[in-house]
Amino acid sequence: AEGYRAGLQNISAKNANFESTELQRANFGGSNLTGANFEKAELGRTTYDKADLTDVDFTLANLSRADLSKATFTKPPRFDRAFMFLTHIEGLDLSGAADLSQAQVDLACGDKGTKLPSGLQAPAMWPCGDD
Repeated sequence: AEGYRAGLQNISAKNANFESTELQRANFGGSNLTGANFEKAELGRTTYDKADLTDVDFTLANLSRADLSKATFTKPPRFDRAFMFLTHIEGLDLSGAADLSQAQVDLACGDKGTKLPSGLQAPAMWPCGDD
């Protein structure tokens, strides 16, 4: 499926399969995406304001410039080999995130409120600064 700039706000997509979809710049604001599969999906510049990302699978997804910073979850998403170039994770508690690597963190945009899994650390300077 392809949905460039798709307006997917406030949808209920619990356990939905978005595997290999192209949803660049889609807006998932307020959506329930609990357990959704976004494996290998193209999600550049997507937004998730107040979306529930509990147990979402972003394995091998392109999350470049996506904004996850205002998402909610009770169990963090999986980020195994996801591309996180300038992905906004400001203020998120990712301390329980599965398969998050230091290389991904170094590319992402966090802040002093971003909590990382044990063994990972915030870069000396987050790439996004104040932009």
